[in-house]
Amino acid sequence: MSRFLFINQYYWPDEAATALLLADLVEDLTAAGHEPTVLCGRGRYACAHPLHAGRQSFGGATLDRVGGTDFGRHTIAGRLTDAWTFARAARRALIRLPRPAAVIALTSPPLIGLAARAACRDWKTPLVLWAQDLYPDLAERLGAIRNRVLLAALRARAAALEASCARILVPGEDMRATLEKRGAPADRLRVIPNWADLAQIESAPLRANPLRRALGWQDDHVLMYAGNVGAAHDLATAQILIAMLAADLPSFRFVIVGDSPRHHRFERAVRDDGVARVTRLPFQPRRQLGETLGAADAHLIAQKPEADGLLVPSKLYGAVAAGRPVIFVGNETAEVGRLVCRDRLGAVVRPGATAAELAGAREALTRLSRQPSEAQRLRDWAREHADRRRRTTEFRRILEEVAA
Repeated sequence: MSRFLFINQYYWPDEAATALLLADLVEDLTAAGHEPTVLCGRGRYACAHPLHAGRQSFGGATLDRVGGTDFGRHTIAGRLTDAWTFARAARRALIRLPRPAAVIALTSPPLIGLAARAACRDWKTPLVLWAQDLYPDLAERLGAIRNRVLLAALRARAAALEASCARILVPGEDMRATLEKRGAPADRLRVIPNWADLAQIESAPLRANPLRRALGWQDDHVLMYAGNVGAAHDLATAQILIAMLAADLPSFRFVIVGDSPRHHRFERAVRDDGVARVTRLPFQPRRQLGETLGAADAHLIAQKPEADGLLVPSKLYGAVAAGRPVIFVGNETAEVGRLVCRDRLGAVVRPGATAAELAGAREALTRLSRQPSEAQRLRDWAREHADRRRRTTEFRRILEEVAA
């Protein structure tokens, strides 16, 4: 039995993707007899009610929620302030925490692992980096940081962090290749794809879905976008696709799940393109995740080519676990694009899509109503490639190896 310390800005009951993945892992580590502690902040990514600083027991783990601002994701200045104040509070909290067997730092905010590195030196404890995206590369490619001096300084700090890690865990092979190219120690890199909880996300027949019946979508072809709307997502191409599907299918409905300012802007932009049947739902409780995902005929995932090799959208696994195909707006050479093409998980629509690609998206959207057996095939893929228990077991074994 080992004490593991995790550091991430967000944690359950917040609905950020990293918060949900971390909550799954912590729960499974606890069930295996370990003692996880989570150091997180009170700032919210997607949580309706305020979160309060303090120490508590949560799901069998110790939760140490430190102070800091809670401006949320409404403005860039607010997001940066929340990240900075969390990093400051986390550094102070590390001084008083007991020595763990290993420290696992995520990448929210970027480079928070640098705070953990100093504590690990004092404790003589191994540091593990769990990278869901790669900075400063992503910020540079998306144009968020243009100052060459600042970029050089951030690259140096990222390289120093990676060199000090006992393991670096990433959710995709492309991210592993990116890290190798920029000089990360190849022998310490491990790939553990993200996952979906198949016990929680059930695959009900399309017309039997209770949310779909309650909202009157029984005769609609529903394309859903559920999850974060960020700078790395190719919404421009997605909007073109949505408008073309709406013009082609009288039964088309586009559904956005989320209530951040970017979700609202995305909704307005789609309506401005002339799409009449648009529905926006707030973030849904986690216990209703399967019902929500299963209400769609297909799910939309959008990734800018600039983000290839720097992140892997986790939306894929929940959608396929619900037995629903995906329409991936992005390069077919990206990690998700390759999976969708290779394993027939839906359709890929590249920027500047061809007529054949648009026809493929239409076919993916209408497939379940014609071929209900497709849902079981997709569900079987998720069971083999994205099962929560299998992935968290891989994670636990790596942590046990590091701690030993």
